Parts: sequence; C-alpha cells; structure tokens
Amino acid sequence: PEPVVPVDPAVYKIRRARETDVGAILTLIKELAEYEKALHEVVATEVDIHELLFVGATSPGGNPAAYCHVAEKISTEFSQCASGIAIEKESRTVVGFALWHLNVSTWRGRYGIYLEDLYVTPTCRGKGLGKALLQTLQEECNARDYPRLTWQARLLSSLSFPFYLIFIFWSFSLSKLVFELE
Repeated sequence: PEPVVPVDPAVYKIRRARETDVGAILTLIKELAEYEKALHEVVATEVDIHELLFVGATSPGGNPAAYCHVAEKISTEFSQCASGIAIEKESRTVVGFALWHLNVSTWRGRYGIYLEDLYVTPTCRGKGLGKALLQTLQEECNARDYPRLTWQARLLSSLSFPFYLIFIFWSFSLSKLVFELE
C-alpha cells in the first residue's frame, strides 16, 4: 500500500469529541451505515449519542461508557468589510470519528480499548486522518497503561483494503493488538 500522508495541522485536527459534535457524529454514523449498506439499521438519535458519550445515566456506573475522538477540518475564508479591511473567518467541520469503549483482559486484570467504529468521510480520505485517529487511540492506551487495542472491521471493498493493510502492518507499542476482518 502507498504510505499515508501526514495530517497537516493547519488543515486538520484530532481531538476529543464535545457535546456540540453529537449531530455531526450521528451524521457520520449514518454515512458509515450507508457505506455498509445498513442505513436501515440505524435507530440511534442525537439524544442516544449524547447519552452514550456525555451523560451515561443508563450505564451501570451512571457515567459515560463510550468515548469518541473526532477529526476536524479547519477552513479559513477571507472577506472584506465596508471599510476595506480583510476579515478572516475560520470554520471547523467534523469529517471523521473513532468511537470506542473499554474492554477487559481478565488474565492481565487490565482494561483495553475496543474500537467500535472508525470512519472518515470520503472527501477527506487519503489524508492520514484514519491513521491519526488510530494513533490517538494508541496514545490513549499508552497513557493509561492499557495493553490492548481491539478493532474488528468488515472488508467490504477493495477501496478499504489498503487502509486495513496499513493498519495491520503499523507498529504499535502495545503488548497486544487484535485486528479481525469479517
């Protein structure tokens, strides 16, 4: 596979999801489901996603049990006001996400991360955002001393295959990386 282009920090940013991102995350979830020819199965609402990521009232401990990082595209536009002064306007759009939750290794007595969904909108693919989202999860594992990152992915088309190959051969500094293709 071709090497992934590094993410340009002037154009893209990876960060933790915020409550204001819920609508964009749900839109991307629906795009992913449509890509997987399963849009009819999506019943989640913005309220559901907000509950999962930020409230957690229905989880056993009463805290959020799922987490999310987003890839954000930064666009800058310039316009002139009546006096001729240029005004810079920055806009940010969520173009990808990695939604995850904790899993457990009973043998090690430790948590790990299970990546539930990883998605980058088609217009922003090939820019290193998928790898950057995965690298962010690797950093989460390392910072929390989690020994494992698990991800199962469907091999739906040859378009996704190069990305999966990059992921498989990507060197993680974790004691165990689990990756399964369905």
